Amino acid sequence: MSGGIDNYELYIVDTSGNRVAGPLTEALYLEWAIVLSGVGTCYLEINAADWNDAWFNDRLLLQVWRQPRFQASPTLVQSYWLMDYGKRMEAGDVALAWVRGYDMNAVLDWRIVTGAAGSAEAQKTGDACVVMLEYVQEAMLDTYTTAGRALDTAMIFSVVGGTGGPSISYTASRGRLLSVLQGCAGAAITRGTAVRFWVRAIETGGEMRIVTAPLGSDRRAQTPFSPEMGTLYEPAWEYRGGRSATYGYAGGAGQEDNRLVVEVDLSDGTVIGRREAWAENSQIKTSASLYDWMRARLCEQRARTWFSGELRDSELSAFGRDWNLGDLVTCEYDGKSFEAEVMAVTGMASTSGEVVSARVENEILVDYGEIDDGS
Repeated sequence: MSGGIDNYELYIVDTSGNRVAGPLTEALYLEWAIVLSGVGTCYLEINAADWNDAWFNDRLLLQVWRQPRFQASPTLVQSYWLMDYGKRMEAGDVALAWVRGYDMNAVLDWRIVTGAAGSAEAQKTGDACVVMLEYVQEAMLDTYTTAGRALDTAMIFSVVGGTGGPSISYTASRGRLLSVLQGCAGAAITRGTAVRFWVRAIETGGEMRIVTAPLGSDRRAQTPFSPEMGTLYEPAWEYRGGRSATYGYAGGAGQEDNRLVVEVDLSDGTVIGRREAWAENSQIKTSASLYDWMRARLCEQRARTWFSGELRDSELSAFGRDWNLGDLVTCEYDGKSFEAEVMAVTGMASTSGEVVSARVENEILVDYGEIDDGS
């Protein structure tokens, strides 16, 4: 492959995927990240003499293509909106142009849920993936939202999935769509099922997926990643019980004696095991939504065993072949076996080489036995 950075082809494209420039053969430094249920970023440095200032345009995207070590053709890692950019002079009078991009998930942060508290747009109950799909449709798709908001009228943008998941109740008045979807996913995990979303780049636009985990492949049955196999780096585990909470009181809409208040019990039923917390969200007007919201807050505060490690692209453990974004994997360390999910992948490349890695983590909540589900 051509280019100042080996293994990469970089193109500036418009919203239809038409190539405005590239491959950028004199790139000096590149960092990129892809993230489930969040926004990944990239950063590119290139000699200013090889950059056209017309490419400093936040309506354009940087497509990052990478050559995997195990296949013949490059793959599209992600597309990044060029939102930050500039030039600077370094020592030796070297002029550099730089751009910072935000990946396709950034479009979710460009819309809010406009419905008032209590409206059908803001307050929803149903399967988690269905609820999330409705929020997306009503905020950014042509058939469901008002003129001037529909992303799919300006570029190719579609949504797949949007079915299944645990039943949740969620209220999202005036919230940013990205935060709302993250909140829905948080409510789902407290019901025992993880829900993931990601907008992947296609050559001509973007495709959003809303699915129950895994978004990628279930690789838990393959050979575990471990330090002994040379496939797991910097593993660690610890127990986290400080400032844990197991019993919640939540305040919703209303005032004084007329205020909506619910109790959520995730304790083991003992006096010592009952560790109380208070939280409030005055926008929530129904008990079911307030219960689910408080349950999520309590789960954030439950005691847990935490595990982490790092996967690295190598001959023994190749990104895209042995692990990928959204995959479920098994890791072994210190005589313990942990299931983990690849939530983010990062890459760093320069004229001297490349490193691609993923941080894998898992938090196993302490099991207090039978948990009140609020019914």
